[in-house]
Amino acid sequence: SMSGASDLVSKEGKSLLPCPDKYRISTWTNCGGTLVYSNGNKYVGEVKDGNFHGQGTYTHANGDKYVGEWEDNKRHGQGTYTHANGDKYVGEWRNNKKFGQGILTWDIDGTYWGRWRDGLFHGEGIRTYPDGRVEQGIFENGKLKYAKKVSEPETAEKSPNSSDDVQKENERLRKEIARLKEGKQKPK
Repeated sequence: SMSGASDLVSKEGKSLLPCPDKYRISTWTNCGGTLVYSNGNKYVGEVKDGNFHGQGTYTHANGDKYVGEWEDNKRHGQGTYTHANGDKYVGEWRNNKKFGQGILTWDIDGTYWGRWRDGLFHGEGIRTYPDGRVEQGIFENGKLKYAKKVSEPETAEKSPNSSDDVQKENERLRKEIARLKEGKQKPK
């Protein structure tokens, strides 16, 4: 099949009409299309009332890429942001910021797995470091506030709308965290 706007399907599962590409985005609504900006950035996805809204992929000229849900031009809902340097966040967004449950995997600096608020670690979480250190407990505004054993967040399995991507990432991280914990325990 030809790939392109006509293959886009809205979140409700209905096929979207292709946006009329000869018009400005401000005239687009309830359609799917591709926008390429003069700076090299590109959006492919749903548009409503001239805004990114629904499912869409935004690729920056520098290689950063967000794939997921949008509301009124903002990252909002489930989504994956992959940085050109290899850092990757898989999880929930609100108003363009990491918010809710999510996993951040740094290319060279370990992982954070847990709750977020306004783009910062906030709530129960587990932070692993490449040297094997593990911080876990309650985070506030990006810093570990109370160290305590936390059950590993069940980001994906419980959430019916999470993608296979999130579930695969969760499974990989669960194994990684188990491996790091085993490495820390001295044999008796």
